[in-house]
Amino acid sequence: MSRWQIRSLSFYSHHGSRRDLTLDLSAVNIIVGESNTGKSAIIEAIDYAMGAGECHIPGIVRERCSWVGVCWVRDKTEVFICRRVVQLPRKSSEDVFYSIGPKAEIPTSEEGLRKTTNTDGALRQFEQAMRMGNVTGQTFTERQGNRISLRNALPYVLVSDDVILDKLALLRGMSDERRLSITDSIPYFLGAVNESTAANEVRLKKLKTQLEREERRRDSLQSDADANVERGAALLEEALNLGMVQVSPDPELGDDWFLSLRSAAMWTPSSQSPAAGGDRLAPLNARERQLQGSIANLRSQLDAAAEMLNSANGFAESVRRQQRKLDVSSVFRVGGEVDVCPVCENPIGDKTEPLTAIQAALTRLGGDLEEVNQDRPQIDAYIARLRQQIEGEAAQLAGVREQIAGIVREVEQNAGRIELDQRRMRVAGRISYFLDTLPSVPEGEEDKLEERRAEIADLQSLVDPDAKAESLNALQMQVSTHASAILKKLPIDENYSDVQAMFDARKVRLQFIRGNHVMDMRDVGGDESCLSGRVIAVLALHRVFAEGDRPVPGVVVFDQLSRPFYSPESNPGEVQIDSADKTDLKKYFDALFDEVAEQKTLQVIVLEHAYFADYNKYRKAVKYRWGSNEKLIPFDWPDASEDVEEEAEA
Repeated sequence: MSRWQIRSLSFYSHHGSRRDLTLDLSAVNIIVGESNTGKSAIIEAIDYAMGAGECHIPGIVRERCSWVGVCWVRDKTEVFICRRVVQLPRKSSEDVFYSIGPKAEIPTSEEGLRKTTNTDGALRQFEQAMRMGNVTGQTFTERQGNRISLRNALPYVLVSDDVILDKLALLRGMSDERRLSITDSIPYFLGAVNESTAANEVRLKKLKTQLEREERRRDSLQSDADANVERGAALLEEALNLGMVQVSPDPELGDDWFLSLRSAAMWTPSSQSPAAGGDRLAPLNARERQLQGSIANLRSQLDAAAEMLNSANGFAESVRRQQRKLDVSSVFRVGGEVDVCPVCENPIGDKTEPLTAIQAALTRLGGDLEEVNQDRPQIDAYIARLRQQIEGEAAQLAGVREQIAGIVREVEQNAGRIELDQRRMRVAGRISYFLDTLPSVPEGEEDKLEERRAEIADLQSLVDPDAKAESLNALQMQVSTHASAILKKLPIDENYSDVQAMFDARKVRLQFIRGNHVMDMRDVGGDESCLSGRVIAVLALHRVFAEGDRPVPGVVVFDQLSRPFYSPESNPGEVQIDSADKTDLKKYFDALFDEVAEQKTLQVIVLEHAYFADYNKYRKAVKYRWGSNEKLIPFDWPDASEDVEEEAEA
């Protein structure tokens, strides 16, 4: 059984050079160097080449490098992943050169490098080579985890200097936004779940979510259906009142109720259209006006005739009054001689003029009265004719007005019918919209829900959360047991020399047990105790990874284990020490050598500024030793700005 390890690291300049750091497999590799020689850039270079979101390669290394690459090897397969380095203010590049084969292609200079994929594509290909499946993180909650990638395994590989003395975070990334992805992915990396069980769990969560959503939808539809029964009943009652349906069935009858609603929705007005009242009224109105005019004219003539009759009557009466006044001779004799005195009856010899005049006037008045008496019947007959004409035309006018009133009544009735039809049409439209938008539980929906429940039950039997929890508990117990065994070799506060290590996989933390007390690393005290806790946790995890053949590279990179003993800020140069003087620091390297020898599939890379001059294993493990005359990046490499200036001059 073997694991993926780093054969070499490659750094490319801007002018055609390449610097390789070749490493021994399944061995301890130590790189010793003073401050500012590029040691700390190694971890960031590995992280960036393996898909980091941002480039944090420091200082001069970033400025003078165009690409950085890592050559991985397992058995007879090599994978070379190389990524373009960007200069500030840019944060990263998606240009990645990927090569795989028995002997991966490693170009000699940047001219041979080209973009063959992006960071996600490179990681996916390497994950396939590592036999990582498409797995979603285990959250142990209802929260949906994210896809697990190779990036989630790097906290077990890269132990940077900021993590070495951290008393809270056990792994790189545990104190920032990466914490959740680490806790979600560790059950998979430990082996508590595999690709199959993880896929089943993802499927189970999706099915449960779908079932809950579908049940809520069904319940909502049922609730809406109950409300729609009341609404439909009200619409049907309205249609019944307007005569659109004959009988209102009980809504609980189901089909008959909906059939009645559909019948009302299909109601249309009668095709017979009423005759236009205006066309029939026009001639009648004209006739009415004509008769009214004629009657008015006749009445005017009647009034004139009546006035004439009244004048004649008045004249005749005046004549008769005058006759009575003038006819004095009648007082004395009627029909006698006018030449005899009516008193003495003696002959009148001489007639007087007034008497003669009176007699003449009486004669004239008698003639006038006779004429009046002769004209009176004609006037009466004329007036009678006028009254008869007026009565006839008044009768005609009444008939015309009756016809007009009949037509008006008919028009009003038709208008009422049209208004009723319009109301019916509106109700029919509302019923049609109601039926079109009426939700219903689809046929077979309950059967589908039962099938979904059955599938969930089957998956639950396969997933078995209790079994997964038991497996995770067993694995974290294995990590705890391994960590406790390794702890016996490492320094710890003498007051806690009898503690046992306890690893909590769900929170990714290491605690110490003493009697019935459980303590966090920071509670034990001392930088050495924290360093020991971190070292035993990482090494113990790799033991379990190796035993389960888990998809985690068999590499651990420690940046300055001597930090608790020799701070690089206080000791910028190389620190040469004797093993007898620093027995505690030597214990860490003894433990690393023992671990590599025991696991046989683990590669350890230590970046140090401390050098054991009399420690043979240490001296043999030193692959590179940098000082004032040698650094990670050669002195003659130009930085990016110089390269741009040369191109501009050319």
